[in-house]
Amino acid sequence: MLNDRKGPRIVDRMHCLLRWIVAIVVVGGLAHGAAPVRAASPDELAFARLFIAAARAKPDFGPVDGTLRTDFASPDYDSTAFAGVFVADVAVRVRFVVPHAASDGDWSFFINLRSGMEPHYRLQVFSNGTWALVYDYDVDGGSPALASGTLSRLTTEVGATNTLQVVTDHKLGYVTVNGELLDTLPLDLVGAGAVSITARSNVPNEAARYADFTVWSDQDPSHPWMTGDDAVDFDTGSEVFAKAMETVAGTQPAFGPLDGELAVGNGDKIPLVAADGNVRNFVAHVEFAVPYDRKVGGWDVGVLLATPGPNDRPVEYRFMVVGSKRWDVLMGAGQAIQSGPLPFLPSAQGDLFSIDLVVIDASAYLAIDGRFVSRIPLPVNAKPGRLQIGATLYFQDVVAGTATPFSRFTVWGLGSGR
Repeated sequence: MLNDRKGPRIVDRMHCLLRWIVAIVVVGGLAHGAAPVRAASPDELAFARLFIAAARAKPDFGPVDGTLRTDFASPDYDSTAFAGVFVADVAVRVRFVVPHAASDGDWSFFINLRSGMEPHYRLQVFSNGTWALVYDYDVDGGSPALASGTLSRLTTEVGATNTLQVVTDHKLGYVTVNGELLDTLPLDLVGAGAVSITARSNVPNEAARYADFTVWSDQDPSHPWMTGDDAVDFDTGSEVFAKAMETVAGTQPAFGPLDGELAVGNGDKIPLVAADGNVRNFVAHVEFAVPYDRKVGGWDVGVLLATPGPNDRPVEYRFMVVGSKRWDVLMGAGQAIQSGPLPFLPSAQGDLFSIDLVVIDASAYLAIDGRFVSRIPLPVNAKPGRLQIGATLYFQDVVAGTATPFSRFTVWGLGSGR
């Protein structure tokens, strides 16, 4: 289950904020002979109302403390931490620790909203005391800001923290930095997506710390991005996965088992092996061997599901295992919509590990080496699609002339979904 140890404290703080806002309004209207006190703005009231409503519930993720790698040259580079939710409306709280003095170089922190196959929103806070909301595919796209301004309360003292809080309400967003409410955010360009945080720095080999990364997501089942059993928690997800695996045990598969290898050539073509036919609801199993030692280079493998999307434009999900001991789920070749650590992943050349994937309607259930890791909402999965396995899905993991052995690639259909 998710840890909610700080939920009540955050609710108490937000109730204090609401009482403070009300006090401003009352004192400003009733105090006689005192200096005028500014009344709360509609945006301040909206932010307080929405954040309190979200923080009453148990968090969907966190609170989590950690570090964000900012060294692009590191083989384990990972500057982004994902919350593991895929929704449109959320409340997010995170505290970023100032990594170094401004005289040593610039730094910035981002909250990424509604990311996936389409461009996403990126709320950026910079060490020079400015902020911006950008809509783009990646952090270096150079897109014009949808909103921007200066930060009067940002601290740049090394080791100090800056608290960012964001809450979204359909086409609007509200954000505070150290309690300062910024301009209203226009969010009318995309729907549901992943939530993550990112650090950037021009100081090499630096780990930027963060704390209290917490996300509350909108669980209103009437919203179009909440379908099927998308509100299922980790324990229930593991039960669904176990039941599906039990259902197909000992039955005739629709495909496989197949053994072989995924050979990496000198070009940019991803080595793939496809299962016969198309699938919608299914169980898939495959075992991979670690292709080489990490000293040789990075490696990754995955199970890929391509399903027809809007106007029959294909949408591809990639359920990946990365040699740096983590799992990623991508929509297409874009940013991961979920990610997590795999401390138990073997690393010696030839060691075996497995990927088990269960897909039922709008949800996928993923297990690595026999251990359930997550349920992943699938916003697009209305029609049967093509199932494949592949290697070197990340271009930086290409080591030409190598091959990744696989075995027991097997697919079972579930119900009428195949």
